[in-house]
Amino acid sequence: MICKVICRLSTFLWLKAIAKIFTAIPIAYIEALQMIFKPHKKGQILQEEIKPDRPEELVFMDIFYITFTPKTIVTNYDPQQGYTVHRIYTDGEG
Repeated sequence: MICKVICRLSTFLWLKAIAKIFTAIPIAYIEALQMIFKPHKKGQILQEEIKPDRPEELVFMDIFYITFTPKTIVTNYDPQQGYTVHRIYTDGEG
């Protein structure tokens, strides 16, 4: 079962997704420290577009990556419109 899922996507796409996750780890720590030491009182809702034919496995990896960092969370996913993302920030970040 797992092999069928893994084999459906190219090796390049999997390596790209895994690399994105590994870069998210230090970013998550940095953002967590920023949130501890600076108040984040502003938020905004963004719409991130994606390709309509994106495989489900990569959609999951995208949502995981966005939600893994503490300043962003995916609130909705629509295959035609993309991800609705809630992002918090400080006065200086905008």
